Parts: sequence; structure tokens; C-alpha cells
Amino acid sequence: MINNNPDYNQTVISYKYPQVNGDRKFSSSTGVIENEKNVWMHPPRDRFFRILEINPFPFIQAPYEIGNKWNWSLGIGSFWGDERWKNWNESIENQYDYEIVGKEKIKLEIGEVECYIIESIARSSIGQTRLTAYFNMEIGFVKLDYTNIDSTRTVLELIDFEKKEHGE
Repeated sequence: MINNNPDYNQTVISYKYPQVNGDRKFSSSTGVIENEKNVWMHPPRDRFFRILEINPFPFIQAPYEIGNKWNWSLGIGSFWGDERWKNWNESIENQYDYEIVGKEKIKLEIGEVECYIIESIARSSIGQTRLTAYFNMEIGFVKLDYTNIDSTRTVLELIDFEKKEHGE
């Protein structure tokens, strides 16, 4: 991304999607903003994961303490609609509310990880969605539990990661 757009101001991250049925893997790249004030990232938004575009994005904001609340908004074009979950004709505006509601150790495939728990809700003219995000200060977002616009759930958990040194 940075090679195509030198003004890109987000850290590039990649999602790899292994296929259980043996089909060829696919991957995608997107961005994350991380600084002393917050960490915010685009969710996976490829293929069926397109539904996650209308959910709250993974986001934690300082101060990193239980009870911290914040909000923001984002316009979302009708391009993200799909007959499998919801279509709309014009851009919608999602209003997001976030709160750090707890801190606990959770068990993942990578081991036991201490996380802040962030509850969030997105409201728009087409309905509402939710996200419970689990954030570790060293690794980042390690679990994302979405309630989608059609009331289905999508749960993503980190199973592996690579930490690269700056400049790699």
C-alpha cells in the first residue's frame, strides 16, 4: 500500500485466510493506526467478511482504563451492502459508542493473554451492530466477537502472529 501511495499514514497489516476445505488460501492488506492516543484498525472486509464493514471497527482509546468511553462516526457507501445481509441505496452514517468495560486473562491458541475488553455498538438508519473486542497491550486485538446486522455472529481469534522489527 505504501508503495502505491507514499502519503498512506497507516501501518499496513495483512490478513491470511486458510481454507478448511483445501482450496487455495487468500490474503489481503489494510491499515491500522497506532499511537499514544489510540489503536484503530480496519476489520477483515473480504468476501463474506464484507459484512464487518457495517460493524464497529476494532478501536481502543487512551486512557486505557475501565470506564473510559468515546464515540465517532463514519460514512459507509452502499457498495458494502449485500442481499445476504442488507442492502441500502445511499450512503449511511454509522454512529459508534465504545467503552472499556473490563480487563481479564483469556485463553487463546497462542496461550493465556491479559486483555482490555471493549464493548461497542454501531447505529445507523439500517439498524445496529455490536463488537466485543479483546485488546492486549503488547500484541493488539486478539479476539473480535461481532453481532452482525442480520443477528448472526462472527468471532475471530488470533491463532498466530509475527512481530517484525521496525523497517522490515
